[in-house]
Amino acid sequence: SCDASIITGTTSTVFPISTLGTTVVTWTFTDASGNTTTANQNVVVADTSAPVTPTLSDVTFECIGTPIAPTTTDSCDASTITGTTSTVFPISTLGTTVVTWTFTDASGNTTTANQNVVVADTIAPIIASFPEDVIIECNDPIPSADILSIVATDNCTNTNAINITVEETDNGGDSTATNPLIITRIYTVTDSSGNSATHTQILTVNNCGVDIGLTKTASVDEAAVNDYITFTITATNYGPQDATNIKIEEVLPEGYTYDSHTLSSYTTSGGTSYDGMEIWSISKLDVNETATLELRVRVTNTIEYLNVVTLLSVDQLDIDDSNDTASDQIEVSLSTDCVVVYNIFSPNNDGVNDTLIIDCLENYPGSTLEIFNRWGNEVYSATDYKSDWDGTSTGRATISPDEKLPRGTYFYILDLKDGSTVKKGWIQLVH
Repeated sequence: SCDASIITGTTSTVFPISTLGTTVVTWTFTDASGNTTTANQNVVVADTSAPVTPTLSDVTFECIGTPIAPTTTDSCDASTITGTTSTVFPISTLGTTVVTWTFTDASGNTTTANQNVVVADTIAPIIASFPEDVIIECNDPIPSADILSIVATDNCTNTNAINITVEETDNGGDSTATNPLIITRIYTVTDSSGNSATHTQILTVNNCGVDIGLTKTASVDEAAVNDYITFTITATNYGPQDATNIKIEEVLPEGYTYDSHTLSSYTTSGGTSYDGMEIWSISKLDVNETATLELRVRVTNTIEYLNVVTLLSVDQLDIDDSNDTASDQIEVSLSTDCVVVYNIFSPNNDGVNDTLIIDCLENYPGSTLEIFNRWGNEVYSATDYKSDWDGTSTGRATISPDEKLPRGTYFYILDLKDGSTVKKGWIQLVH
């Protein structure tokens, strides 16, 4: 009241005040005479601003992961604020999970920020167990693809969710020693993210096919014309497979005529047949089994006695063709007994006995035939006669060469030119 100047209060409180809440500041007022008074003042420091909202980068994990909690700052709170979330960690769901982080300062002010948490699967499954390579002999069955033998694990995918497929190819081989059949099986194991691993199995099929071996033997080494002999033909399957639908060609040459045949019995249920002309059929031959055909024939006067038998076909691959044919040949004694003059003929063009037939002359090259009438005049002659004279005169005394000789008895002289006695006889020509 005595000091006209304005008295400014003083305080021992240190400014500025940063402590949140209410601080009581005691002010002291002193006049010029040293008289004092005090007054209290409430200084309230408040925080009404939210923390700084951070920008959060995506984080990526392989299969499963827990992100590190992000932090931020606050204008009034000097400490670092760590985010919190209701998301349950670790995250194992493949794909992107949006995690919402909440940041709260000391005054309860909050802000939120989203973060993309990516769980990926980039690792292929591991095949722990698989079917091994196989070598298969021909008669053994080819095993089927065995998916159940595949055991695989994956870092992310449940074993039950792993998908297994198999792809099969082959090289087109015929299972022979030089060209085995090779089967390639590729097993593919795929997890739920599309990552895959493969295992390749090789199956080699060896020595598949059959070997049909033929033999042929004659019952004698030598025979005469009109003798009966037997050819024995065998067909053996040397394996390694059973053989089916075997066709064998057995065509008799002109030196033999068919008489009869006998087929052997053998152990398999398959049948065997021969048509008497060309084809021997065997429906089935097991490995190391032999079928036999015995062929009875008559020796003719035609000089062609090499008898050949040939394998025509079999369902399986015949792996050795060196024994697919067999042959035998006999020595035939060509005595003059085979020369037969059929001395009655009727050249009337009825297709029966129209020419003079003489057997076996083809075995005597250079032989000559002369025919005379009852007066001794030559009416026909030929060298290497072909059984083709129809009664037409070709002798020197022939008057009408286009007319056939009259019916009657004629005489022949046949010289085989082999040093044997000249054959002579009569011929009866009838109309």
